[in-house]
Amino acid sequence: MRENIFCPICDYDYTHILGTIQFITDEYWVSEVLVNQKYSIPVKFEYNFRSQGNIHILFRCERGHYFVVSFDGYKGIVFVNENTLVNELLGYLNETADDKFGFKFSIDFNLVGRIETFLENKEFELANKMK
Repeated sequence: MRENIFCPICDYDYTHILGTIQFITDEYWVSEVLVNQKYSIPVKFEYNFRSQGNIHILFRCERGHYFVVSFDGYKGIVFVNENTLVNELLGYLNETADDKFGFKFSIDFNLVGRIETFLENKEFELANKMK
C-alpha cells in the first residue's frame, strides 16, 4: 500500500524533504536547536515536552509552503504533530519566504538564518514574559 505526504496547507502531493530540526533539552528547557544534525543554534527557553527524544522533519511543497511532520517522545508516548513551537516556526517560515528567485528544496544558510531569527525572537519574547 502506497502512502504519500500531502502539504497540509494546499493539499499538493509534490513535496520534498528538506531536513530535520531537533530540540536538545534538559528537562523542560531547550539549550540548543540542531538543524540537519549540522547547524547548531544555542538558545534557552522553556519547552512543552520533557523530551525523551524529538525529531521534526521539514518539508516544502512545490507551491512553496513549508510544513513539518513532528515527533516528540514523553514517558513512553510519541506525540505526532502536537508541537506548538514547531507550528509557530512554520508560520514564521511561510510568512517570511522570499521566493523571487524560485523555490529551494534544501536547507541553506538563508533558511538556517531565518530559523535562528525566529528562535532568538522567541527567546526574547519568553524572557520578557518572565519579568
